[in-house]
Amino acid sequence: MQGQYSSRWFFLIAVAAIGLNLRPFITSVGPLAETIRAATGLGSHGLAMLTFVPMLLMGCFAFLGPALQRLAGARPSVVFALAVITFGTLLRYFVSSAWAMVGTAALIGFGVAIVQAIFPGMIKRELPHRAGPIMGLYSATLLGGGALGAQASPLLMEMTGSWHLGLGSLAILGLAAAIIAWFALPIEGPGIPEGNIVRNLLRRPRSWLLMAFFGLVIGTPQTKRQ
Repeated sequence: MQGQYSSRWFFLIAVAAIGLNLRPFITSVGPLAETIRAATGLGSHGLAMLTFVPMLLMGCFAFLGPALQRLAGARPSVVFALAVITFGTLLRYFVSSAWAMVGTAALIGFGVAIVQAIFPGMIKRELPHRAGPIMGLYSATLLGGGALGAQASPLLMEMTGSWHLGLGSLAILGLAAAIIAWFALPIEGPGIPEGNIVRNLLRRPRSWLLMAFFGLVIGTPQTKRQ
């Protein structure tokens, strides 16, 4: 019984560690935007791509979640995705060109898309009677990770004098999460989903309503204040 409680606490730590890694790569760019623009020549449209490309990938590659889970299993897929996020974040320490920065955003966005497609389902399977509070913890750490990225990147740049370090040092979060996930997440073999999950979801009116809602939220342009 004690081992079961310990494993649950370890799983909760993994939930928090994983959630913290899914937004800093976006929010860390804003405070350093002018420095990045001056160093790489990335224009306003290019800076917008650092947010748009990951969001696009999160939407498109989310449908790969069931296929990856079927082929490799949930835990290896999540750990692989965290490794991709870590690698993409670390690459920002070395980038020197505009499109290299956009490439890192695409790479990290791909990893985030895999996690977001698989990990919530893992939470519901692992602790079905506590899924609500744990999903609340997961959502809270998403927001906390975004706040952490926005605060840490300018602070690290101020301390070190390097915007590369301000962005690339956040890879430590990804490395820690990958190690924790490897030991804390349940070991599952490749699964076989019942039927075509994507097709089943697209048959539900609620799925289309949610996609339309989030699409409007993300795609609605912001009016410029005078």
